[in-house]
Amino acid sequence: MSPTPTHRPPALQSRSRETRKRILDAALAILRESGAEALSTTNVSEVAGVAVGSIYRRFGNKQQLLLATQAEFVRTFQGGFAARLGEFPAEGAGVSPPAAFAHAAKSLVRQFESGTQEMRVLLLLGLQNAEIFEAGRQASLIGGRAYAEFLLRHRSAIRRPDPDQAVDYTHRLLYAACSHRITQGSDVESERRLGWDELAHELAETVCAYLMTPPWLPMPS
Repeated sequence: MSPTPTHRPPALQSRSRETRKRILDAALAILRESGAEALSTTNVSEVAGVAVGSIYRRFGNKQQLLLATQAEFVRTFQGGFAARLGEFPAEGAGVSPPAAFAHAAKSLVRQFESGTQEMRVLLLLGLQNAEIFEAGRQASLIGGRAYAEFLLRHRSAIRRPDPDQAVDYTHRLLYAACSHRITQGSDVESERRLGWDELAHELAETVCAYLMTPPWLPMPS
């Protein structure tokens, strides 16, 4: 029986997956180095070493290629964040709520740092492209849930009235600070430069202090 889309030999399926990965890796490299304007099927074809027709067969048009490229970046970003969280020991010396809170905060900041170039392109592109924005929003929600799940293992140590809301706020704080850093640079709001190392440390301190301190002011009605 001749191969059909539903009955592909394993070797053909493997080559197809490899080709798709080469295309997405090439697209990510172009985004990282040259921005979204350079993401054309011709450029991707040259970098990936595949025919333009192969890209069209898999993705249809530039918008679908861009969405698939974003999805690949998100997959890598979320996997990296999960791996960073997994480096925290489950038990033993050093396992304490403050250490866990700091680890989660630093892990998220470091993951943003690792994807600075791609994230900058996608964040700015999302301001113009509704599909890119929505896909990015959904990805941030998934990341927020992973972050919250990690922190809420130490729910009893959180001294805010609503631990879930408090953890959600710290995720908003981290996301906003890192997104601002990526899109605007390190010193747009201050003359004092703040490197990623210092930013990760200070944000971790802020998260710990907030979660482990009772409220000073009543919530607005």
